Amino acid sequence: MTPMQQEYHKWYSPRIGHDMAVVVYGHYGLPMLVFPTSGGDEWEHQGQGMIGTLAPFIEAGKIKIFTIAAVTNESFFDKNAHPLHRAWVQQQYDGYVRDEVVPFIHAHCQGPQPITTIRANELVNLPIMWNSSFSHTLARLGIAEPIVLM
Repeated sequence: MTPMQQEYHKWYSPRIGHDMAVVVYGHYGLPMLVFPTSGGDEWEHQGQGMIGTLAPFIEAGKIKIFTIAAVTNESFFDKNAHPLHRAWVQQQYDGYVRDEVVPFIHAHCQGPQPITTIRANELVNLPIMWNSSFSHTLARLGIAEPIVLM
């Protein structure tokens, strides 16, 4: 087994208006884009033990994990902002994922590949809207078992 490779990438996102980062775990495998919980960052899943739990699959080259930060504190949770602005910020985040993160994943994997996402249930509809970018979605529904949406 290959020891787990970890990379940190950060760039300025014109859609978001500040730097955003991606942490990549693994050297090869099915790309999986993992979204944090509301208000979480790109390190959340490592801190909560998910990356450690998946380490055997990552090290074996079966999966390659890409983690990103959320902007919910700037969108849905910003109670000082007008509701239309909060929705606009979330729309910008959707564009950031679609137009910046997905192409980054494809470039990192040296070509377009189906991407599986792991996300909270309120974001499950995004892969449905972008059906050409994602192959599967694993939804986290509170303490329930994950479900796979095809």
